[in-house]
Amino acid sequence: MKKNLVFILMLLCPVFCISQIIVKNDSLPANKYYNPIEQKVYSTEGEFKKYQNGKEIKTNGKGVKESALEQLVFLSSDAELKKSTSLEDLKDIIDKTNKIFEELFRASEKSGKIMIQFELKKDENIIRFAVRGDLDLDIMAEFEKRINNEEYPKSKDKPVKLQLVYKVNSYDD
Repeated sequence: MKKNLVFILMLLCPVFCISQIIVKNDSLPANKYYNPIEQKVYSTEGEFKKYQNGKEIKTNGKGVKESALEQLVFLSSDAELKKSTSLEDLKDIIDKTNKIFEELFRASEKSGKIMIQFELKKDENIIRFAVRGDLDLDIMAEFEKRINNEEYPKSKDKPVKLQLVYKVNSYDD
């Protein structure tokens, strides 16, 4: 398997459920990351690093109960990302997605997590969702519709994958 580097800007979310499969990332070795959308484990030669406010962190606190972007996970190597996308493209994806999230979930009283996986390709992007918790399904349906209707940058070379994980009226895991 290719060496995958995952940079997590916020705390790593240890549990996501899809089709009744539950894997806790905190129970995996430091060089493995479970992707619930693909039901696949990514590995690296070193260990996955976690970042918060631009600094590497080693602890896992609960954080603040809020609705916000909790983490960004790159499932492609540094080399693949540099060759196939740009910081401006990644910022565009995050900004557009954050705007839609804020408009729909800012005042949500229900709690949960949303994981969005972007697979950027040359011709088309593939966007998948995973949800955990007690979210308003009507708002979630509108969120998916608006995300899928948005124009996002495409890959300049090979496909690259990234995930955005949002907490809705929740603490960090």
